Amino acid sequence: MMKWLSIVIMFIVFIALLAVTLGNTHSVDFNLIGFPTTKWPLVAYLWIAFVLGAVVGVLSMFGRLLRLRNEAARLQKEVKKLRLHNDDLSKQLSAYPQPAANTLSTADVIVPVQP
Repeated sequence: MMKWLSIVIMFIVFIALLAVTLGNTHSVDFNLIGFPTTKWPLVAYLWIAFVLGAVVGVLSMFGRLLRLRNEAARLQKEVKKLRLHNDDLSKQLSAYPQPAANTLSTADVIVPVQP
């Protein structure tokens, strides 16, 4: 379900970007402090802004990704260590003799009756 939802959302975004691209082909001036004025189509500036925003978004998540990978590796090591410890405890427990099963049946139990 989520896969289809993401495909539909990507298709809607693509159609919206295509509509913006086809509707904004006229040239505009772009002034940035310290840079000369350039005259490009508006859609070129929109695509540049979109790509820069995507790059900044990916780079902003890079540090978190590294932290999560380190934490996952640490937790996997801890789980492995705990499993080994659990196996050792199981071996130690199996070395002890098991208690005999209760041989009393319910008919053997005497329940006092109040008069």
